[in-house]
Amino acid sequence: MKAKLFVLTLLSAPLAWGAFLNEPAVRRAYDHIALKIFTPYKYKTPISEVPEPLAAVHRESEGKRNDMRMIHHGSAALYKRLEMMDRARKSIEMEYFIYSPNKKDPAPTETPYEMSAKIVTQKLIEKAIQGVTVRLLVDYSATVFQFNPFYVSAAKNAVARGGGDPANFEVRYYNAKLTGAISSYRSHRKLLVIDDVEAITGGRNIDDKYFDLDHRYNFLDRDIWIKGSVVPVMRASFDAFWEADVNKIPKEPKRPLIRTNKANLKFDENVRKAAEFMVYTDHDRNVENKIRDLGAGLYDTSKTHSCPVTTYVTDRPLQSVFARWCLNDRICKSGGYKETHRFTERAIGEQIKKLTSEDELIVDSPYFMLNTRSGDLLRRLTENNVKITVHTNSLGSTDAVYVASAWYREVFGLVENGVKAFVHGSKSEPGYPTIDENVNKARWGTHSKTQIFGDRAFFVGTYNIDNRSSFYNAEMGIICSGSPELMADLKQNFYSRLEKAGRRILNENVTVDSLGNSVDVMGDASEKQKSLMDAIRYPVEAFQFLM
Repeated sequence: MKAKLFVLTLLSAPLAWGAFLNEPAVRRAYDHIALKIFTPYKYKTPISEVPEPLAAVHRESEGKRNDMRMIHHGSAALYKRLEMMDRARKSIEMEYFIYSPNKKDPAPTETPYEMSAKIVTQKLIEKAIQGVTVRLLVDYSATVFQFNPFYVSAAKNAVARGGGDPANFEVRYYNAKLTGAISSYRSHRKLLVIDDVEAITGGRNIDDKYFDLDHRYNFLDRDIWIKGSVVPVMRASFDAFWEADVNKIPKEPKRPLIRTNKANLKFDENVRKAAEFMVYTDHDRNVENKIRDLGAGLYDTSKTHSCPVTTYVTDRPLQSVFARWCLNDRICKSGGYKETHRFTERAIGEQIKKLTSEDELIVDSPYFMLNTRSGDLLRRLTENNVKITVHTNSLGSTDAVYVASAWYREVFGLVENGVKAFVHGSKSEPGYPTIDENVNKARWGTHSKTQIFGDRAFFVGTYNIDNRSSFYNAEMGIICSGSPELMADLKQNFYSRLEKAGRRILNENVTVDSLGNSVDVMGDASEKQKSLMDAIRYPVEAFQFLM
């Protein structure tokens, strides 16, 4: 009994302590103490010296050409993925944090399946039948993982029925061994590579809400398409994650050894759902055709341009669930976890350090949770008169209430220090094109992971402004320097989103839309959302260093 009481006391102590952390200075001091164990580190190696495939800097002046195009609309993003796969002749590498076949709570107007995943999976099966090698790497996060071995088996069976070799359709789960399913270190990467020639990365997972298809909740997001010399490096980075020791190859599902009626029914239900998912119906083809028609036009609203200096960067794959506890080079001969694994934040940081008082830093991130390092960085930038604009989700538009709790605790202080702060208002942009009016009626948020460094360079990738992206999850992205055409496209879309659906926070009492009208700082959040945010305030303060 005493032992249990002691454990409960230890667990509750941070919550009790967090309740007293009301002053920003006190919070920052506590934050610093907590994060000192995990985060403060001055990187020794510039990103240009990180070996491929974890980083690469390709310059057009050195004969390494990379063409790029921005993808701002969900329909265009799905269309482009399908169009790329249509042309695949040798290989398709696909890696995602989320690959969802089923809707957890479908609206009455929806099918029980995620249409985007069904369409993409059907295309992968088709290409495997044609002899293309398909490799799909899915993160094994306990909170979002869905593409279980029943779906893998059903896909392989579909390839065989089509006359193809099931071995052409390969799947692995990232960080699925031992404690991997609950391990903090996830692969948050999103990548599609075709024939080592062209690739897409950005914020989108394989799930309807990322492709303007969901009738309950959707994201404004952003991808970038690349064709050129850096694509083989991106594919090689996929190989590194594919071969990681923490991965698991799914096995053919077998009936439970203890065959109770309940166990048998569950097994049969899993087999049935996976098999039905692989059946491509006339309804599915109709949806695909609508996506291709609308998406092709939206894709062409952006243009392809060459990037003079292309930097590709990714964090290192985990080889052991204990690797990230190797904190520094005084303990680890390898140089420590941060020096040998964390490269994405380093590359972004190098760009930020080049900003001057003539520049503006633009941060477009669905999650904005400052820690000691990022908070100090923002303060130093404002002290040096660097203009800063931040766009993130309101409480009404977020899919993570705990993030909103942290945001509203910080944002008013940021505004006082000169930061321009915008939140998404939880509705679709007026006139935003989709294939179904039910999509526009849904709740909307932002999911773009973009940073713009003055007029010089920009980052598009998977990195959020939170501790998970900084210290735990494997992230990736593209930095382009020196392309005024790509920069203009990116900025035009960013400011268009602010104008159509953004809300600027002027102070603790005033938030306005683009016309200057007073609007709700919480993004018209429901009372349930507000109550939940209030309820979790102190736990979020206490454990924010893990979020």
